[in-house]
Amino acid sequence: MYEKLTAAEKLVMKTIWDHEEQEMSLSEITRYVNEEYGKGWAPQTVSTFLAHLVRKEYVKMKREGRRISYEILIPISSYKAQESRKYVNFWNKGSITDFLSAFYREKAVTPDELKDLKDCIAALDK
Repeated sequence: MYEKLTAAEKLVMKTIWDHEEQEMSLSEITRYVNEEYGKGWAPQTVSTFLAHLVRKEYVKMKREGRRISYEILIPISSYKAQESRKYVNFWNKGSITDFLSAFYREKAVTPDELKDLKDCIAALDK
């Protein structure tokens, strides 16, 4: 089980996950998190959140000469699976059926979503 992230740490980590094809530097992470989430964070602020993420073992700091970048240690798929399970267990007593009913109560399922859900369920049956 992964250590809980604060809201700010989640934004920084999501930024890193969204750009996982490259190991990012502090300045790149700061730029992206400010652009994508409308923040005005200074590099020192982002550096503090990155230090927390390193301590919590979500990322590893890598030094290549003078450049420091951050390598992902926890894949987004693993984090999302854990967070989804926690949510469904807390709000829906572990019932994915109750979760889906609540999710689609306010908004009807589209034909494409229904097909995707059926395909997903069929894949679980294998």
